[in-house]
Amino acid sequence: MKAILLDGVRTDSIGYTQALQDLQNLSAEKGIEVCHIRLKDELIQGCTGCGKCIKAGKCLYNEQANTVSEAMKTADALIIAASVYYGGLDSRMKCLLDCLFHSAPLAMANKPAGSLLICRSKVQNGWMNLLPYYAEADMIYITDQFHGEISESSYTEENRKTVAHLVQMTVSLHGAAEADLPERRMHFVR
Repeated sequence: MKAILLDGVRTDSIGYTQALQDLQNLSAEKGIEVCHIRLKDELIQGCTGCGKCIKAGKCLYNEQANTVSEAMKTADALIIAASVYYGGLDSRMKCLLDCLFHSAPLAMANKPAGSLLICRSKVQNGWMNLLPYYAEADMIYITDQFHGEISESSYTEENRKTVAHLVQMTVSLHGAAEADLPERRMHFVR
C-alpha cells in the first residue's frame, strides 16, 4: 500500500516533527509506503478558474499540483499535513489544493484521505476547510474526535493516539475502498 503525505507545514515545530516521525514509523509497521511530498517554499499560483485543466488533464499554471496528481494515480491514500492559522489553511496549501482537486479529481476518487493539522492553539474547525476538497473528489475522509490537530509547541499522548488512529484507519479504509461497495457521495468515518 502506498500513501502520499502532502506536507505544507511551514514550521519544524516539536509537535509536528514528532507527529511526522510517528506517522512514518507506524506506517512502516503496517506496510504502508509513505511518499513524502513537501511543498516548495515558493509562491504557488492559485486556481484562476480558466477551465483549461479539463481539456489538458492537468493544471497549466501549477506544476506542484501536477506532481501530486501524478503521484496520486499510483497511490492508495492521501494524508494532508497543513498549518492552520486563525481557523483556516495556510494560503500556499489552499492554492495547491484548489488546483489539484479541480484538475485531477479522478486520481483521488474513492481513496482514503486524512489530515494532520498543525496549530498554534486549539482550533476547533480547521479540518472543515478540507471537507469540500474531499467531497469534490469523492474521497473517504478519515477523522476522529481530535481531527488530527496537533499543537506546534507540544506533542501529547492524545496526539500520538490520533496519529496511530490515522494510520490504522488508512489501512482499514483502503481495504474497504478495494471492495465492491455501492457508490456513495461523502464518506465520514468516526
